[in-house]
Amino acid sequence: MPIGLLVAAILQANNVRDIDNDRKHGKWTLAALAGRPIADYEYFALMLGGYAVVVAMTAFGTAPWPVLITLVTLPLAVRIVRFESLQRSPRGLNLVLAQTAGLHMLFGALLALGFALAVDWHGLTATDGCGFPRLDVEGAAIVTTKQAGGQPCVRPDETPDEFDIERAHGAVSEATFGTDRCAA
Repeated sequence: MPIGLLVAAILQANNVRDIDNDRKHGKWTLAALAGRPIADYEYFALMLGGYAVVVAMTAFGTAPWPVLITLVTLPLAVRIVRFESLQRSPRGLNLVLAQTAGLHMLFGALLALGFALAVDWHGLTATDGCGFPRLDVEGAAIVTTKQAGGQPCVRPDETPDEFDIERAHGAVSEATFGTDRCAA
């Protein structure tokens, strides 16, 4: 959704640039219908909304905290929004359009980097060492993660035994664990 808001901001920058021309030719975009002040507010909301969504997703736990790296581009977004509000010529608004597209690219790259960092951050992986989905059961029997991280790797068709329970809670040392249960 944050990326989508910035894509919509690119389209809005284009619509703001074309307000006069669109009205002259009977093309009624939302910007042409509402006028420049409201179109500017819409652009502002789209530009900064992406950041609000990233923060909200992180706060509610639907996105990992490393995606907050996108916030380093917030000062650039604020500068672009301020610049847009001062522009009246198509040439100046073309620059806004290009800057918005550049921000979108940078924001998207940082968002992807944030998700990539979350996948490998201190052994937090999307799958365990066996290639099965990661399962965290707090206070219960099994936690499957990377085998190299010293955690058990229980296949979904296996029933955890007492050994797995103790291992998941760190009661069994690496030396006593022995064989790799993920081996084919």
